[in-house]
Amino acid sequence: MFKGYFAAVVTPWKNGKLNIEAFVRHIKFLIESKISGIVICGSTGESMLLSQEERRLEMREASACIKGRVPLIINVGSPDTGICIAQAQEAERFGPNAIMVTCPQYVKPSQEGIYLHFKAVHDAVGAPILAYNVPFRAGVDIATNTVKRMVDNLPRMVGLKDAGNNLSRIAELAKVYPSERFQILYGNDDLALAAFAMGACGIISVTANIAPKECVEMYEQFFAGNVSRYSAIRKKLTRLHQAMFVESNPVPVKYALSLMRQMTDEVRGSLTQLSQESKAEVEAAMCEAGLLCKRK
Repeated sequence: MFKGYFAAVVTPWKNGKLNIEAFVRHIKFLIESKISGIVICGSTGESMLLSQEERRLEMREASACIKGRVPLIINVGSPDTGICIAQAQEAERFGPNAIMVTCPQYVKPSQEGIYLHFKAVHDAVGAPILAYNVPFRAGVDIATNTVKRMVDNLPRMVGLKDAGNNLSRIAELAKVYPSERFQILYGNDDLALAAFAMGACGIISVTANIAPKECVEMYEQFFAGNVSRYSAIRKKLTRLHQAMFVESNPVPVKYALSLMRQMTDEVRGSLTQLSQESKAEVEAAMCEAGLLCKRK
């Protein structure tokens, strides 16, 4: 089920408030572009800056908009296991295909603490669970043996989003668990093809917000064995992947979407809009990818 190019959807703001019209419009754009699936309330969606009511509104509107046409994954996460359980139970009400649970951030738990956190959330809901390993944000890496422990003991632990750089872990897990039982989704656009070669089923992508058709075609051509075509698309998107992280995600991708007139480039909290130098890099990368000149 969780295969292909999934978009890690951004949260649009307008004058400091959630712009739900732009949010729904963007999801429709992604679905029309044949995206493989939708992930909301994640890192790219500024999840830590959403109020409970804003999360609820995004979940409700995304579910109503998608209507089962593509898989919907809702991300939850808190270092407080009780809060994370409450988020997961509310997310389950909106009928996602899976709930993605972020590794507890900031507190740097032990591997035992990580396992017990995921087990508690798993046992509190009936939906399939994806673990989200994001060491550069959480401050701790979910060890491969901990992932195996979860898969072996938690029957609805069906997948992993891995945003680390340990590609050998993907190969090791893919060798042990068939994709029908456990799906690995990578989290870094720039290494997506390498992750696919190692056994990942797909990717949860930032770049897919602005180049969904190109990303999906690259994935399809890779698995069809059309080396010349997927290599050409990869080359076209390489600078764009890098530009999406020229400053903290999701600041660059929101600026790119503003250039495409999808939404404003507003961000919230301690995030700031792009510097002029970074704006120039994003614009140049979009032109190189054929996006800005085509869609501006």
